[in-house]
Amino acid sequence: MKCQVSCAALVGLCGVVSLVACSESTGQDNPSTVSISITSPQTQSYVNGSVEVTVAVTGEVSRVELLANDIVVGESDVAPFSLTWDTSSEEEALYRLRAVAHGPGGEQQSSAELLIIVDRTPPTLDIANLSLPYVLSGTETIELASGDDNELASLSLVIDGVEQPGCTVTSCQVLWDTLTVADGPVELSARAADAAGNVTTLVRPVAVVNDGTVLTFSDGSGSGSYFIPAQWASLDLHKKYHIDMPTGVTEMVTIGQWYEATWQMQLDVGTGFCPDSGTTYLQ
Repeated sequence: MKCQVSCAALVGLCGVVSLVACSESTGQDNPSTVSISITSPQTQSYVNGSVEVTVAVTGEVSRVELLANDIVVGESDVAPFSLTWDTSSEEEALYRLRAVAHGPGGEQQSSAELLIIVDRTPPTLDIANLSLPYVLSGTETIELASGDDNELASLSLVIDGVEQPGCTVTSCQVLWDTLTVADGPVELSARAADAAGNVTTLVRPVAVVNDGTVLTFSDGSGSGSYFIPAQWASLDLHKKYHIDMPTGVTEMVTIGQWYEATWQMQLDVGTGFCPDSGTTYLQ
């Protein structure tokens, strides 16, 4: 069948099509039926940074535009059509995302709109039930507290390099038997991710002391505590806060708390008495 009429009269004679270009000069059919849809991301997705948008197109198309809130944010003339939307300069808000196909004769066809949320704010994260000093023994409950303005995607807790069971997308409470590790410093590593891919990590060293000695001192000028595992020799705490290492002892674990506003604590490691000798690593 040949189109001998204008495109406006096409409905009654040529049938209804999505996108049609008619050539009156040659009298020949030149159909260009197009369908277009965004296949990735999905509607109601959370995104941040550079977002790869995949568009599925059938039919003859010269180029595809990507629009966010009716503003062109990307364009491609190469099939298969994959466009990049850089959201780094966009406000954190809800956007209407759609793709528009342009035919060789200037025809246009638009995809359905997707609702996309730009989110660059990472979730909050804390180890909820730990307080100073971070000295643990026996069975301890480690609980993560996390939140996000939009949607959390995952929570995880790693203790001494081992990821722990007991975490879900929205909560994490782990019963940790500290007897499974040696007395000494142990690293707790928490991680929270939201649906947009923003990540917050928290690393907290703790001291495990199941079989050890706790030394404390206070005389009104300041106070502190030292936690020494049993397999390391106990230290003798002197009046002026000098600690002599017994012969053969080369390691110790300490967690110091200092409550003095008028002068600083100085901690030196070396031979002799500070501040006359030794190497200062905390002041």
